[in-house]
Amino acid sequence: MSLSTTEVTRPRRWMAVLQIAVSLAILGALIAFVDFAELKSRFIAADLAYMALGLGFGVLQLLVLGLRWRFLNVRLHLAVKVGTATHLATTGLTHAASQVLPSSIGGDAVRVVTLKRLGVPLAAALLSVAADRVAGLLGLLVLVLVALAVNGIPQGGEDAALATGIAAAIGAALVLAGPWIAGWPATIALAQRLGVEPTLGAVRTLLRDPLAALGLLFLSVVPHALNVAMAWCAAQALGLQIGWDILCLAVPLALLVMTLPISVAGWGVREAVLVFALGLGGIASHDALAVSVTWGALLLALGVLALGPSLWWLARRR
Repeated sequence: MSLSTTEVTRPRRWMAVLQIAVSLAILGALIAFVDFAELKSRFIAADLAYMALGLGFGVLQLLVLGLRWRFLNVRLHLAVKVGTATHLATTGLTHAASQVLPSSIGGDAVRVVTLKRLGVPLAAALLSVAADRVAGLLGLLVLVLVALAVNGIPQGGEDAALATGIAAAIGAALVLAGPWIAGWPATIALAQRLGVEPTLGAVRTLLRDPLAALGLLFLSVVPHALNVAMAWCAAQALGLQIGWDILCLAVPLALLVMTLPISVAGWGVREAVLVFALGLGGIASHDALAVSVTWGALLLALGVLALGPSLWWLARRR
């Protein structure tokens, strides 16, 4: 038994070590190639008022994320008995876990485990988290498209705008084809095998209801807009005037890459993406790195802030 446990845990330990090494290696490489003195001076002169404002945007983001997840679970007949407050607490715990686990995938695992402990079947828990992820991805693409329509394509960001437009077109096509795909005999048979056939019918109903679909879209776009606002606050705290047009391209791109389970909480990966993306807008490497690290610090502080209340509420539910 002990041998089996060792065999199981050893790969996990090596994976964790590898992810930490990737984060440290990328951060180290970035620091080595930027002006460290300028980077240090930015941090020393940081405006705490903007940091507090960014943290406030983060708290609001967690509230909206929890409400969206609750909305989806009710409409799709998943985890219906789990109340709004528990959804909010689990969302806070998920964010806190994501700050010490590999990317957002680790946080999603926490959500599935929490739902199971609350009596939700595994298939329904997995489907619930997957549906919320899809809604978040579509909201991310819509945010970028709206920003491009309002602000235009920032100079140097033409390639990023084209890639985003293609991804958004594919996402829109999948949403429009959703009711049709959900009606396939093979799709229905798979849903019956997993015991989630009522959820499949609810998906068709949701996608065919314009008011409900628009409400879900709003709840999907706002959290990403608040993430952009947090990054903007990080820039303002450092005395950097970075426009919303380039941030609305750079931040979503960073969020997408951060979902890859190759680093701890996206550290290193996020910094590399922002240094590249903000560099397209003429932002110096050390300034882009400072913004990314400060934004990461806000996300980490938000996780610490959310952890206590989330654990307290979920402990009461057990």
